[in-house]
Amino acid sequence: MAKLHKLRLVLSHEVHNVVERLNGRWLATQHSHDDGTQSKIVRPPISVKSQRLSVSILQRSSELMSFHLHFPAEILLKVAHFPQKNNTRVLVQNINTKIIGVRKIGQSWELFLDIYGNFIWTILGILYLCSVNIIKNQTMYYSRLIEKEIELKLKTSGAVVVAGPKFCGKTTTCMLYQKSFVKLNTKQAITMARLNPKAVLQGEPPRLIDEWQKAPDIWNHIKDDLDFNYVFGKYILTGSSTPADKTEVHHSGAGRIAPVMMRPMSLWESQESKGTVSLADLFHGGVNFPWDTNQDFTLEEVAHLLCRGGWPISVLAQKDIAIEITKNYWNSLFVFEDQENERFRNKKPEVLKMILRSYARHISTEASISTIIADVRQSNERTMDAKTFDDYLEALKDLYILEDMRAWNPNIRSKTTIRSTPTRHFVDTSIACRALGVTPEDLLHDLESFGLFFEDMAVRDLKVYAGIYGGEVLHYRDKSGLECDAVVHLENGQWGAIEIKLGGEDLIEAGASSLKKLKAKIEEKSDEKAPSFLMVLTAVGSAYRREDGVYVAPINLLKP
Repeated sequence: MAKLHKLRLVLSHEVHNVVERLNGRWLATQHSHDDGTQSKIVRPPISVKSQRLSVSILQRSSELMSFHLHFPAEILLKVAHFPQKNNTRVLVQNINTKIIGVRKIGQSWELFLDIYGNFIWTILGILYLCSVNIIKNQTMYYSRLIEKEIELKLKTSGAVVVAGPKFCGKTTTCMLYQKSFVKLNTKQAITMARLNPKAVLQGEPPRLIDEWQKAPDIWNHIKDDLDFNYVFGKYILTGSSTPADKTEVHHSGAGRIAPVMMRPMSLWESQESKGTVSLADLFHGGVNFPWDTNQDFTLEEVAHLLCRGGWPISVLAQKDIAIEITKNYWNSLFVFEDQENERFRNKKPEVLKMILRSYARHISTEASISTIIADVRQSNERTMDAKTFDDYLEALKDLYILEDMRAWNPNIRSKTTIRSTPTRHFVDTSIACRALGVTPEDLLHDLESFGLFFEDMAVRDLKVYAGIYGGEVLHYRDKSGLECDAVVHLENGQWGAIEIKLGGEDLIEAGASSLKKLKAKIEEKSDEKAPSFLMVLTAVGSAYRREDGVYVAPINLLKP
């Protein structure tokens, strides 16, 4: 107890010092030397670029320290909730020697033991002593926006199924909520689960079952178990594909099992957005919309982000190797030799790649299926009938690789017909880049293609942000040629219209003009509410509000 008491005192002192410096105060401390003399050390306020500490560690630590050390958790949360700043990574370089580093993307490592060393080391020591597995493989877990939805579903549903593409972080995030788990990642585990799916359910709730779709009868047993003994938050299921035989899932799970879709990381989640433009604020009148020249974000950085993608393992990597890691992910998508799912094992990887290449050539467009099939035939000099294409296309969607965007269909009293063809999109733009072998340099030399690829990434981020408000991202186009790249539509009927452009005065003006025409048409000929906002979302440039009321914001300033 004496050691814990001493540790609590040290922690309290360090937290107090950091909070003081985060609040802009200079701090003077006495330092004792080996020869018995003392000197005064004056430490300046902590710089803005380093203000974001490991938010995940601090938030997860607060409850722990309050319980084990009777330390006031709210003080830690004061530190954890300081504004997020972009391009900052806090990583443990060497736990044994207490070397803490901060890496700014594109620059070398900078030691800052003088600023945070004792404070962060104390927290890490407590986490280690209490066996909290927050830090793995010398990387830190980045908080995901989906966490709030998972927490809500666990409080209101018997089970939660978290679906999404491979390597987007499903298991890592869901491990935060489980009290027991089983992973169906070996042939033996899968065979045992299929022989006795009821046994897989045994464990303290919430019980996490990773890759449940490999033994799909688990779904039916969970449904039956909840019918017999309904308890909120009893099971968490994760899966990176739909079951091989969907007919094995006999019950819909409606009212029992709540679905959650998880996508790769948005720029806000990967800490590459400053977050000064809030989607929620725009729906409430944009009262906090900033004026920001945003001069330190370039098209070169955007091109890199497109090719790297939002895969956690790539985000955490150094910039010079991040795209190579994404290449490895691409290659792993088509390894089906050991796949227990016969429907995927029978698919030819080269055909899947051909279809993805054609999809990528029509990214962010309303290309018809017949157009894409024709492109496959022409580009690869081979025949492909519609039935075969549909079968392969379904497999790609079951793997959560493709994610088309539905058309918005407001009730307009007009002869103008609204087109219902979906816009072709990927769950992450990096897959499209890999399909065509596109590099950042290629994008910079072809701005037209760059604009379409950027639109795909912007849609990914908008879907992540809108999702936490129960919103949906749609597109609009009618036969008169009037279109809108993204319509964010909330459950309460509010909506905002967004045009997505690389930047530049001409493109911004064209986007604003299209938005105002859409607003006028909806207000004149529809029962829909007036839009909450009109915005041109750019790749680079400044954030400001135009005289006509249209907002202009670069993607690296956007947050939910």
